[in-house]
Amino acid sequence: MKTGLLLVALTAGSTLPIFGTGEDAYRLVYDALDGPGRERLDAHADRAGQLAPVLYATAGLALASLLASLFLPRLLRPGALVVTLVACGGLASAASI
Repeated sequence: MKTGLLLVALTAGSTLPIFGTGEDAYRLVYDALDGPGRERLDAHADRAGQLAPVLYATAGLALASLLASLFLPRLLRPGALVVTLVACGGLASAASI
């Protein structure tokens, strides 16, 4: 379980730099699009913006659960359950994008 928490933290954390790149690309692409294309891009950007806090929470909770389990092993299962639920919410958000 500890390895899983570490992998979740690393995976969720590694996606966060992508958001800055997406914002830069948004500015470049927006002017090249027409009305419906701009609407789709805006909708995509809005959904991606809602996903960022979920990824921050997933990475933070996974690290916190991992660290807490080192000192209080009984917290490993509850921490992993919380991380699983938050990560599933993040996956559902990502799928909607």
